[in-house]
Amino acid sequence: MAMGSNSIESTLDHLFRRESGKMVSLLTRIFGPEHLELVEDVVQDTLLKALQQWPYAGIPQNPSAWFFRVAKNRALDMIRHDKFKRRLPEDIEDAADSEWTLAPAIQEIFSEREIPNHQLRMMFACCDPQIPVLSQIALSLKTLCGFSMSEIARAFFTTEETIQKRIYRAKQSFLEGKISLEIPVGKELRERLQAVLHTLYLVFNEGFYSRGGESIIREDMIEEALRLAVLVADHPAVSSPEADALCALMALHAARLPARSDKNRAFILLEDQDRSRWDKALIHFGKTYLDRSARGSELSAYHLEAGIAFQHAIAASFQDTDWKTISEIYHNLVRINPIPMVRLNRAIALLHAVGSSAALPALLDLTEDKTLNQAPFLWAALAEAFLKSNQPAKAKQSLKTALNFAERDEEKSILTEKLNRIDRQA
Repeated sequence: MAMGSNSIESTLDHLFRRESGKMVSLLTRIFGPEHLELVEDVVQDTLLKALQQWPYAGIPQNPSAWFFRVAKNRALDMIRHDKFKRRLPEDIEDAADSEWTLAPAIQEIFSEREIPNHQLRMMFACCDPQIPVLSQIALSLKTLCGFSMSEIARAFFTTEETIQKRIYRAKQSFLEGKISLEIPVGKELRERLQAVLHTLYLVFNEGFYSRGGESIIREDMIEEALRLAVLVADHPAVSSPEADALCALMALHAARLPARSDKNRAFILLEDQDRSRWDKALIHFGKTYLDRSARGSELSAYHLEAGIAFQHAIAASFQDTDWKTISEIYHNLVRINPIPMVRLNRAIALLHAVGSSAALPALLDLTEDKTLNQAPFLWAALAEAFLKSNQPAKAKQSLKTALNFAERDEEKSILTEKLNRIDRQA
């Protein structure tokens, strides 16, 4: 049954986010990392074919299987008809000598059990130390997670042109044949794992509070980030307490998703959420990985953030939250990662744990920070602190400043309601 173009495009966008990284990983294994540009062309051709066929034939019963079949057949055709004239990885080149060996070899790469291994190798290839760190992350977001250039630019708080340059530099290392698809060991593994985890953390953050797209919440990004994080944490070759902690914080935050928006997809703040709608299975899942992360003596920023998320998850209400413990965890987190956003969250925790006398100076100090002083949530937090210190006029002015910087309708609606509430109480 044919469907409207908007429905097709919406479905394809979701599938591209979920499946493109898998296809890139599998095709890179076939053609070799030095042919990454070709691999991306094959993936784009697969998506284009879907856009051409699905509006008339309808969305296949198993869209993911359709994608993999088309990509696999395209790879086989390129090898069979000698359209791909560059050198293949040795085992694929040997298999290409006979049809009896070629098709089974390609099919084995596309088998369900091999997909996670190929994705893991691709993740670590994108984070090879020969590639600059910022380029590693940008390339991972583009090739493995299906981010657009504009989405990556927002995640880095920079321009699309800058991101294009970073990805170009990363691809040069692939093109020059410097990158292998092997999982590193020892010290090199530790260094590359940091970049892999940070990339997944960025994907999750963009999904949890998106700066782009139609919705402030991007469930597809959240789902993919958690899936990949679990893939890393559960693989015996790369598993670590830090990866466990990242899985924990993702799951504990994601557990709140059912209550973060209403039936009209309007955004609901943490203090107003119906906690009975929180996903208890995900909270249990997150607690399991949080317990696992305690093995060894390592204490990372992910451990501390997971600890904060757990405190929220077990609180019966916003008022019953153990803000004292949360503020203490933030105090330790600032020592490890003293970025403005962490300092802001510590100030908010102090506001609820101690009061405005402790929070106001910290919040006012952050208004001088150029990376944060145009963020609406900073001014909204400052307004709350002014209200708690019985300064409604300054609270209103802070909310007006927040409104001036707000870009999303969801943010504007929440801030306007807060302003109206002050007027009603006057």
